Amino acid sequence: SRAYSTPFSALVSALHRASLALFSPAHLLITEFGRRIHAKAAFAASRVHAVKRSGGRRLAVAGVGADMFVRTAYQPRHWPLSLLHLPAPVPAPSPALAPPPP
Repeated sequence: SRAYSTPFSALVSALHRASLALFSPAHLLITEFGRRIHAKAAFAASRVHAVKRSGGRRLAVAGVGADMFVRTAYQPRHWPLSLLHLPAPVPAPSPALAPPPP
């Protein structure tokens, strides 16, 4: 997994430099880091419908993506995804569909 580019301590230092008054006992400072905290805690599963090549890359056509990975679609360098391919198990042939013995 990728490390965060800016540690939380650096963000606190930047806030401290920007407004020392925020850190006085008269204030309660609450931040919301949103995606920074939960972005790596996601799971999506889909069947791959097709695989094709374009621009020297292999692309998977899957049932997820258009609405789930918008940031990655527009800015892939800034919003990369970590993907894991798990091949589906090949089912054993059903005895009812097996060819008749010779």
